[in-house]
Amino acid sequence: MKEAEYTKTSGFGIQRIVFNFLDYILATTKEEYANYSFRFRNSIEHFYPQHPSEGEYWEDEDLNSFGNLALLSVSENSRFSNLPPMAKYEYLKSVVNQNPKLNEMAKIMNEVPIGWTQEKAKKHKEKMFELLEDKITK
Repeated sequence: MKEAEYTKTSGFGIQRIVFNFLDYILATTKEEYANYSFRFRNSIEHFYPQHPSEGEYWEDEDLNSFGNLALLSVSENSRFSNLPPMAKYEYLKSVVNQNPKLNEMAKIMNEVPIGWTQEKAKKHKEKMFELLEDKITK
């Protein structure tokens, strides 16, 4: 896992194993994910879209940050399309609810003030990196 250098890469350069390992950590440490079922996922999704149908464009650093990304199946990713984060959450709750990292992102998005921002994505990235670092160094 240390070889993945996830803290130094972004966007599609982040190895899929990092997302899967993080989901494993969340599934084994948080009761709400106790029934999580691992399945094949290999498509990186931007929670805040690369080409938003509404809203502003984010700078690449924020857009491609680990805090704004989740791993989905190809079919789930195509369903998410360029919808804004709240629409992804509202219309595709079943997808969000079966993905621990994405579920954690939705929780932060629903904190007051409601919405997904660069600041919230950074907060999520820091929290997820802390979880990963804690498991890697043990």
